[in-house]
Formats: sequence, structure tokens, C-alpha cells
Amino acid sequence: METPTGLTLLGVTDIELLTRNGVDELIYRGTFKETVSHLINFKAHLKSVDEVVGISENKIVNFSIYPNPSNGILNLSDNTASITKVEINNILGQVFFKEQYYNQNTIEIDISNYPTGTYLVKIRDAKANTSTVKLIKNN
Repeated sequence: METPTGLTLLGVTDIELLTRNGVDELIYRGTFKETVSHLINFKAHLKSVDEVVGISENKIVNFSIYPNPSNGILNLSDNTASITKVEINNILGQVFFKEQYYNQNTIEIDISNYPTGTYLVKIRDAKANTSTVKLIKNN
């Protein structure tokens, strides 16, 4: 952020995100000190760049989940790496199952008592790779 000539930035007191005509702007409020020792308030606008920043995820390639849809026993298998963690959440984020394992290639989970609906099954392998699969639970 550039400050006007002859002013020193003392501190930012507030930051606000404002969207106008589809453009995001950060508004900084704070205090400048003039070289003649007067305090003034400022408001600076910075326009953001429309760019999405993401984190790449190493996915488990040979992972399978079956049957899907399911109404009873859910089978998870990974032929090349060992499963170390499994978590099952509903679409609201509520955790229905969370378990740590020590390098297992196949796992069976009984989901027969889960309510009918859509779930996300997230597995992690020994190399810290993760995969998330949508699961449909039938009656």
C-alpha cells in the first residue's frame, strides 16, 4: 500500500472487504503522521486480483469403495498403499465415523444404522495422500 508523500503510516485500525460492480476492494482505515506532527485519518482502497489460489492434494489412485450406493457393509480397499485413517461425514459435516488404522489395505465398516442420505468418505494412506468419495446410503 502506498502512502501519500510526506506522511508516515502509524497503524491500521480497521480492514473491510467491499464488493462494487463485481470487484473486491480492501479498505484500510488507520492513522498517518504528517512530517509536521499532525495526526490525520486515512482510507486507502486496494483492488484485488480475481485469482483463485488452491492447495494441491495428492490423491490415492488405486482406492475403491463398494458397494456404492450401500445399505449395510461398506468396503474400502487400496491396492498400492496402506490406509491409516477413515472418516465419514454427512453433508452437514457431522462426523459419523472416524478411525485410525495401522497400514491396512482393506477395511469393512457397518453403515446399516446410518440414516439414509449422502455422506463423504475421506481416507488417508501411509504417505499422507488423501481421497474423498461421495457415498449414498440407502434403506
